[in-house]
Amino acid sequence: MNLSDHGRHAAFGRWLKGLGVFALTGAFALLLTIPIWKLVHPLNKYPLEMAVYPSIILFLSSLFLFGLSKRMLRPYAKALIESDARKHVLLLRPFAEDERSIWSEFMYGERYEEVLAGVLGHIGPVIAVGRPGERLNPSGASRLYVPDEEWQETVSRLMSSARLVVLFLFSSSTKKNRAASGGFTWEIDQACKVLQPQQLLLMLPRGAAILKTRGYYELLYTKRKSKSYLRASKGYLERLNQLLPHPLPPAASEADYIFFSHEWNPCLLRAGKFQTLAYTLKPLFQNFGLKPPKQNYWYFLHEPKTIMMVVYLLVFGLVTLLAGFLNK
Repeated sequence: MNLSDHGRHAAFGRWLKGLGVFALTGAFALLLTIPIWKLVHPLNKYPLEMAVYPSIILFLSSLFLFGLSKRMLRPYAKALIESDARKHVLLLRPFAEDERSIWSEFMYGERYEEVLAGVLGHIGPVIAVGRPGERLNPSGASRLYVPDEEWQETVSRLMSSARLVVLFLFSSSTKKNRAASGGFTWEIDQACKVLQPQQLLLMLPRGAAILKTRGYYELLYTKRKSKSYLRASKGYLERLNQLLPHPLPPAASEADYIFFSHEWNPCLLRAGKFQTLAYTLKPLFQNFGLKPPKQNYWYFLHEPKTIMMVVYLLVFGLVTLLAGFLNK
């Protein structure tokens, strides 16, 4: 995807966002016709299905339009780097782990890569190389799209100039691991050759499991996912241990993230129950001389999508109760 393509996507994204606002306004307006009808025609019962069903369809359409426009309006990685004086943060992951479906925008709370990018964005602009043939930025890091024959050279250059490189050392299935092993294994090899110790952050299976369970710790579900990811990711971890000057300690399998100090000494980070990602990564921020961002545990409730859903349900409930009262 080139800059002109992104410009067209951004223009279309703004149009979709406006259409989403129109659909959302229509959804609320239809609900309000119910009590207005009863005030104007007190002797006639209002057929609720004439307003309720179209209102629900318009509201769900507005969520879809807002989600799609959000992806289209996401900054292009090249423009993001040029507009931010800080060195970038580079995410390296198996393409199979991308959350690329537009339907993921309907999921409650932010997506896992979006949570990570939101926190690491306080270190530098967060970017990643995009999946070949991808049409829209997924949630999370801004993508840089390069031809297949140039991706290794591009990744090496981005690694060298990065402030931080994050390796996603997990796979959600053995099948995905096999499908993505070639390119990602090369990235692991290159990271160990090119980077200084302070430039590398590892996301391990347990950390990925916590983020993928909506960013919080669920006693049973998270543990099950963590074990599944660890089994599917053994090849990545074994490869990394062969390349590092010192093998990772046995306790690394229970850590969420690992960063390195001088001489490649690992610093293991493990989240406690109900601990935010920003708090978990606090030692990493201190290593860069930065304060971690403030992140309330309930931060995902501040999402516009969540607020719209709560407000709509409240209005829907109040109007339905009022309509029932007026119909008596």
